[in-house]
Amino acid sequence: MQLSQLKEVYGLSDSTYQIIFPLLKIGKDFKPKQIDINKAEYTDLRKHPYTNNSFIKLVLAYRKVHGNFSNQVDLQKVEQLDKLVLDKLAPYLSYGH
Repeated sequence: MQLSQLKEVYGLSDSTYQIIFPLLKIGKDFKPKQIDINKAEYTDLRKHPYTNNSFIKLVLAYRKVHGNFSNQVDLQKVEQLDKLVLDKLAPYLSYGH
């Protein structure tokens, strides 16, 4: 998770971002709410802003055929998934460990 992700918030102008950025920080112990990629259903995954219909269908189909994901490296085996999206999603995913 990075502060620069705030730029993606709908309605937050760049000028406002530039004003508030120096005042913000992410605590070292902060951990965002995570989605267990091995238990999540379509509706669970759809709630996250970095996922879309195509992403979810690929993940669920791969999981159905190959079984659970152990880590992000396993998730990267789904070749059609965008690596940049996977990197952004990494802090928000867990693997049931």
